[in-house]
Amino acid sequence: MCVSVHYFLPLVQPSFVYTVPYLIATNPTNYGKPWRLNCAEALAAAFHLTGHEDWAEKLLAPFGWGRSFYPVNRCVCLTSCDDPDMNARNRALN
Repeated sequence: MCVSVHYFLPLVQPSFVYTVPYLIATNPTNYGKPWRLNCAEALAAAFHLTGHEDWAEKLLAPFGWGRSFYPVNRCVCLTSCDDPDMNARNRALN
């Protein structure tokens, strides 16, 4: 008897709720769209948020748009942010 995994998924309740950071794509396909990162941007953001900034820079270096990822997402990628617009946006999202 084969039972689909989808049958059990509604029964599984997560013990923690995770919030995805508000990151804006800088790749040519999805430029300016929130949460529409390509694989390189998502992995670079994960590296940066976990303290491996050098890995993130090496990963984005081959891409022409790679240098614009951190200026666009500076308040998410940096630990402190004094930008009132970004702080207002974060309050609105939460």
